Amino acid sequence: MSQKTPLNRSLIQRTVEYHGKPLQKIWESELKPNELYALGIDDGLDFAVYMARQKHFTLQERAKRLKLQQFIVRNANTLYRWYPSASGEPELDYKQSKFCSRKHAACVTVQPGDVVYGTITMFKHFAGVLFKPMFIVGNVTSYVRNKSIKGTIGKNELIVPEQRPSKGYFPNDLICCEVLDVAPDVRRLNCTMKRTPESRAPESITYGLLCKEDMPELYNLSSKRINQSYDHYLENSPSFNDPACIEELFHSVGLNSSEYCTNMSSLKGRYPSQEYAAELRNSQNSKWAFRSVAQGIEHFKEGRHAEAFQCLNKALSMDPRNVEGLVARGALYANSGSFKKAVEDFEAALKLNPSHANARKYMGETLVALGRSYEEENRFEEAKKAYQDCLNIIPHHEEAQNSLEFLKSKPFTGKQIVEPTELELPSRVIPAPLARTVVIRAVIRAAALAALRRPVPVRKFLEMPRDEENYEEKVRRFVAEANKYQKERKQMEDKSKKKKKKDEKKAKKESKKKRKSDEKKKSKKKDKGGDDDVWTKVARMASGA
Repeated sequence: MSQKTPLNRSLIQRTVEYHGKPLQKIWESELKPNELYALGIDDGLDFAVYMARQKHFTLQERAKRLKLQQFIVRNANTLYRWYPSASGEPELDYKQSKFCSRKHAACVTVQPGDVVYGTITMFKHFAGVLFKPMFIVGNVTSYVRNKSIKGTIGKNELIVPEQRPSKGYFPNDLICCEVLDVAPDVRRLNCTMKRTPESRAPESITYGLLCKEDMPELYNLSSKRINQSYDHYLENSPSFNDPACIEELFHSVGLNSSEYCTNMSSLKGRYPSQEYAAELRNSQNSKWAFRSVAQGIEHFKEGRHAEAFQCLNKALSMDPRNVEGLVARGALYANSGSFKKAVEDFEAALKLNPSHANARKYMGETLVALGRSYEEENRFEEAKKAYQDCLNIIPHHEEAQNSLEFLKSKPFTGKQIVEPTELELPSRVIPAPLARTVVIRAVIRAAALAALRRPVPVRKFLEMPRDEENYEEKVRRFVAEANKYQKERKQMEDKSKKKKKKDEKKAKKESKKKRKSDEKKKSKKKDKGGDDDVWTKVARMASGA
């Protein structure tokens, strides 16, 4: 680096501390040896800022960081050139104008038909009004409150205020009127409160007595201003913040807004395509999404699944092509039992990065779990497809191979409630209809109890190999399956108990009904027999007589 170009030592030191050791090595390798030492920067460097930033670095941005550091070193003469600084502002000569000329100029710009706002200083019923103009609106808007200009309104040009028609006007009342004539030599405005043909005021402006709230907004802003700098008023003006004014500013200094302008010779020309706004926006989104993914993984590890979902969804909304976010959300879906959504996320991740190891591994395990769930629902064709998809991703997956072979070798004819070997006909004895019904009910009940007692084919815990990477996950799934089977068995037992109680209740009801009908028949027979005895006695008495 040439000694003719002095460099700013403090700026270089802050840059090296911000970008860390990588920038220091590039600087020493591409420039003169001991260049930083000659500037007095080799000792006393504090890399605390770089160490704090290093936590958020990603491998994908390594090439961009290297390009940025090389750009800084190669353009150090332009970026860190030392400029002499001044202790204060440069001396400026301001054009001085006489006070009388300023007052005369204010009267010259006023024309008949302009609107004048002022405050009354004197009112005479026989003469009219004398007032002090404060604000004039016309071709030129002027704030003339501090100018010694007078205004008069003749008696015939006044409008009597409706609020106090008998009293008229009082000093310090605010009024609005129109200019009739201007006398610049004596700095006086002759005005009227009645519209003239030369009036340029809109119909919304009312002449006569005014309230404070009726004064123009621009006047209120001018009267309430405080002693602030010119930059303060400039930055707070509507025109300064209006993007449409940028074009006007370009034209005023002779520049074209469609061209790129710079004082750095190394930046003249076309920019690389990867430095365009769209590419930079994608880079920023990827960086922000990576932070949200890291937060989501931390919540996932701590068991806060709701917070993890929020962080991962936020990351994928910013960068839908974030592979790590898709894999993390897929794992979260898989652990929550949403196997189909998990498979969709893993498939999207593998489309973006087919060699992603975790995505392939997690998708294989999720497909096996999905196949098991299909088996439990007796959806065997879909279970076969899930196992086959797993083998397409991981060809030597042992569990998927065994499950697929088992499904292919087993003929599925539907679930058998009653085993065929349990049905036997009694030899030579043909039961009565009632006995046949009882026998069939007994057989069905025995078959149902046998089905309940029959062990469910569940993979045993001791048969699970202990050297598998996902051993803990399989243990959790085994426990979940056992709990599910126990719950189903309990439900079937409860159902059989309810049915038994219902049958007993029905039998009691039928027995009670039969008993009542028998008692009713007996009472009828008894009544009939009693009537026969009475007639017999009557016949005997008649024959004896």
